[in-house]
Amino acid sequence: MIICIKMLVFKKEVDVINDIKYMIWDFDGTLVDTYPVMTKSLLKALGENGIITTFEVVYKELKVSLSHAITHFSSGNERLASEIRLRFAELESQEDPSAYEVFSDALYVLKTLKNAGITHFVLTHRNATTYKIMDACGMSQFIEDTVISDHGFKRKPDPEAFIYLLEKHGLDKNKTLSIGDRLFDVEAGKNAGLQGCLILDDYNGHLKNKAGMTVKSRMEILDKYNSK
Repeated sequence: MIICIKMLVFKKEVDVINDIKYMIWDFDGTLVDTYPVMTKSLLKALGENGIITTFEVVYKELKVSLSHAITHFSSGNERLASEIRLRFAELESQEDPSAYEVFSDALYVLKTLKNAGITHFVLTHRNATTYKIMDACGMSQFIEDTVISDHGFKRKPDPEAFIYLLEKHGLDKNKTLSIGDRLFDVEAGKNAGLQGCLILDDYNGHLKNKAGMTVKSRMEILDKYNSK
């Protein structure tokens, strides 16, 4: 009986993937492993403001979100949080775009799905550095449109930016999948009426039961799509 239940769940997920024509991807931690560089920059910004911690601790807090990490380390001090955020942004903007490592399967999956008729979009809290990183790693050619923080939309899980993409490109909600490595990526998509998919890693596994569809890699998304 347990085996049958698992098979039914998997079949349901495959059916969802097979109906998808559009994919809205998160960027940091989903397509590009930006966290090591972000951690280095935030660690330095913290140190300059008298906050001593470790790379591992900063990395873990960043995996929740940048805002969460800054609030955590500033202990709710808004002035200190603002100073840390500004210095972090300055430090990270100085990084070479090629310093960020694209996940090994990301470009292959984007290219293969695009060739199969999927249209890709990126929706991120990152600023204009997104474009530089995408260009540096050869990703831009696979992306139809990109929404960044500079566009001024409310942050996830608010669905405002997703609704913008849906309306701008005339996307069918029932054929659009939101993909990310954090729960609010999935929640924002769901709040806009989309299907959601969480890419699991060592830091978000505890959210598996809250996310709905989950995969362990981008390749698994491709495998599910090819299962039709």
